[in-house]
Amino acid sequence: MKEPAKRYHAKLLLFGEYSLMVGSGALSIPFRRMEARLLFPASGMSEAELRTAHNSNIQLRSYLYFLADLSKEWSGGFDIDRMHSDLDRGLYLQSNIPSGYGLGSSGVLVAAVFDRFALDKPARHQLQHPEALNTLKTTFARMENFFHGSSSGLDPLISFLDEALLIGNDNRLALLPDPLQLACAKGGFFLLDTRLSRNTAPLVASFKENYKKSAFRKIFQESYIPANNKCIDALLENSDRLPETMHSLSDLQLRYFREMIPEAYHATWTDGLSSGVFSLKLCGAGGGGYLLGFTENLQLLAQKLHRWEDRIFVLD
Repeated sequence: MKEPAKRYHAKLLLFGEYSLMVGSGALSIPFRRMEARLLFPASGMSEAELRTAHNSNIQLRSYLYFLADLSKEWSGGFDIDRMHSDLDRGLYLQSNIPSGYGLGSSGVLVAAVFDRFALDKPARHQLQHPEALNTLKTTFARMENFFHGSSSGLDPLISFLDEALLIGNDNRLALLPDPLQLACAKGGFFLLDTRLSRNTAPLVASFKENYKKSAFRKIFQESYIPANNKCIDALLENSDRLPETMHSLSDLQLRYFREMIPEAYHATWTDGLSSGVFSLKLCGAGGGGYLLGFTENLQLLAQKLHRWEDRIFVLD
């Protein structure tokens, strides 16, 4: 039995956590170290694999009914009959993307289902236009509402496109087909795995409450958002200002987003700032998952973070 084996990658929000909610720029990329794909059960699967496949199939069946209702009010619609038939044959999502990490585990599922069952998919060349990207983002948001109640649609958009996406200050979307320079001569970006899952909702709620306070809002608008946008500009321009801008953003997050940083990493975060060897920032909502870091010297980083050496992944 032939299987639909197209791969859909996880995503990383490099810059824009929280500030994207109030109009800053953002930059998100595919994270190709982790992926998912729609498969049919195959002979030789272990009991654990069969159990995982069965659970995924059940989730997809629930999603089927949601999409069937969505099809009634959306002109594009889905091939519900085909999806029903595929699910009867055991279709499931095989994924190594952990939930609670901000890597877009539900977004990958949405992208895969849309790609396989949507009746009106945009052609690739159409997606070079911001209007088409926004339309697709809106569609994905409605599809992902099943998992989160309210979604931006950005996560499935990244997984579907498998390209970096820039969100401008005016919320205009633009693809960045050329690879970003995530590595420099002796260093570059890295991820530090906290090995903690998190629940995004209370973190976002806390930010919204803080943002209602005029003092926090003033700092956020006048200092934090400019620091975030300078990091994006420095990365896109491959500028030597990136270490400085990352340091500034890291310092602001330590001061004003301390509750989003797992307590076990406060000292490490501070050490990076004081030593100048590396800078850490949130990678998404915080509270767990990955921390994103930048260093100009991976050798010195390894010495500084030797206790976390098995938790570091260098981006390239």
